[in-house]
Parts: sequence; C-alpha cells; structure tokens
Amino acid sequence: MKAVIGRELGAPEGYELTEMPVPSPKNGEVRIRVEAAGLGYVDALLTRGDYQVRPPTPYIPATEFAGTYASGEDHGSGGFGAERRLPVPGSSSSMRRMG
Repeated sequence: MKAVIGRELGAPEGYELTEMPVPSPKNGEVRIRVEAAGLGYVDALLTRGDYQVRPPTPYIPATEFAGTYASGEDHGSGGFGAERRLPVPGSSSSMRRMG
C-alpha cells in the first residue's frame, strides 16, 4: 500500500509518499480498503505538531477517509460486511455506514 508518512513532525515538505506492507488487523480491529482520503486543517496542525495532542512518529496524516471493509473481526450479528464506511474524525475505532 502507499502512504504519505512523516518520520518527525514538522513542515509538509518533510513528508514523503512511501510504499508500505498491507497491515493485518489485530484482535478487535478491521482493515478498511481506503478509496478516498483528505487532508484538512486538523491534519495540517497535527503534521506540524501544533495540535492539542502530538501524534507519535512516524505519522501518517489523513483523519478523514472513506473505503470498504477488507478484513478483520465480524463485530457481532451486524458485522461490517462489504458496506462503505466513513470514520468519525478523532476516533480510529468508530465507523459510520455510508449510503
């Protein structure tokens, strides 16, 4: 997979497009095949280290993205299925159904 990654917080010029291995979901997680990602104001602040919290590095910005379930746990009878999902910003574990 490809990801824009910063090894340290700072100017956007310090971030680079990198090829990375596709991660396997851990217990209690799912993997989402990202189909669209956006960088916004919060990402700009996080990237520079100017937000209320400082993310650990290496850091991959994109607090907003949408995609489809790829693999991982089936969360009970509702499950994730192959439905389109949108994350709730600020919470990597909270997803909402789209469409």
